[in-house]
Amino acid sequence: MSRMRDIWNKVVGPESQLQMRLFPADGTGKGRRLHGDPHNASSLVVEALKKGTCYKVQIFTVTKSGIVSETRFNDFFRMSAPPANVSVHSITRTSAILESVFVSPEEADPECHLKAVVMDMHSHVVLDKTLKPQAAVFPPIELNGLRPYHKYTVSTKIVCSSGPSECIPSSKALRQLSFSTMQDKPGPVLSFSVRPLNPYSAQLTWLPPALPNGILTHYVVDVRPEVTLILRRENQCKQNFHYNLIV
Repeated sequence: MSRMRDIWNKVVGPESQLQMRLFPADGTGKGRRLHGDPHNASSLVVEALKKGTCYKVQIFTVTKSGIVSETRFNDFFRMSAPPANVSVHSITRTSAILESVFVSPEEADPECHLKAVVMDMHSHVVLDKTLKPQAAVFPPIELNGLRPYHKYTVSTKIVCSSGPSECIPSSKALRQLSFSTMQDKPGPVLSFSVRPLNPYSAQLTWLPPALPNGILTHYVVDVRPEVTLILRRENQCKQNFHYNLIV
């Protein structure tokens, strides 16, 4: 530190200051100015910065008489992306609603956006959408056309990429969510067949439905007889019995 002080006194001057300016790269907010020197070495702390915002930093020296150095150090840096809460509401057989909001809206850059990807239980993408916040709250995402009794996974992240190209984008992956839609009426059974065993009994066989739409606990077999009357010349009636089988 003593060597630094000696170099500072010879090159810049003992009463000169090292000043730093920090301001949003897009020029929308007010800048901050801090100063220091090797004689009173201390950390320069800038508070109340917005998460996800790109800032430009300028460092230069100023003499006692107010002369500013011609050479300045310029650089860009971005604050880490702000956290957000994502939740699933209004789950039905075929729909659901995603709601998202910044944890601390006053500390978040309004230019950050939310990227949401929803996948079903077979890893098929059913939604891939990017949203911008409105008054620190993201518009709700309506998921329609979902399959009953299916599990879905919601992956979301906050992405902040506004500002010049020199400012590296920042992103934050949020907690992954899973939900299942409600049960619905099961689909028809498959490969249904009837094999007569004798004049009084028959064997029924089938396979489970392709879309059970829920947990199948039992099957209901409805057997309904149909009576057909055949008239003969002797004015006698003969009854033929047919059965409609419903599973």
